[in-house]
Amino acid sequence: MHRPARGFHPLLTALALLAIGCGHAPPPRPSPRCRDHTRPRLTSVADFEALSAPGAGKLQAVKLVIEGFDTEQRAVHFLDGNFYTFHDEWLWFQTLNGIPVGDHDAFAGPGFGSPAEATAWAQRQSELPLDLKLYGDRLYSDTFYDHGLANDRSFGIAVLDPG
Repeated sequence: MHRPARGFHPLLTALALLAIGCGHAPPPRPSPRCRDHTRPRLTSVADFEALSAPGAGKLQAVKLVIEGFDTEQRAVHFLDGNFYTFHDEWLWFQTLNGIPVGDHDAFAGPGFGSPAEATAWAQRQSELPLDLKLYGDRLYSDTFYDHGLANDRSFGIAVLDPG
């Protein structure tokens, strides 16, 4: 059952302010062939609700990735939950569309319009670039999670949940 957000939980507010406070302008990138489906900040409950994607029986939540977590050049990316299902999709969607992220190489793919298109393409390949893997129907980046969960992480990974 979907419960509309009426206000931010104090912990949610603190996390959002922390994430926004450590955000700087994102590093320059080539013009993307696709939108990145993120926002650099949330300024209202309406912003939160626009990016959240409730699942069956779950409360609304917004995933975020902090790029350059271990540097002064941090950039916050609040992910559009109607576009991305998993945190790592943001990284591999960018890099498969030829957009480098931090020190992660880019691949000049055919120009994907969605993670689903990229996954369908990956399923037809004998080898995948960028150390990507398929686990069943899920395209997955071990590298993203290795860099996001290590002690000296280059990505911060979080979920804002007002519950």
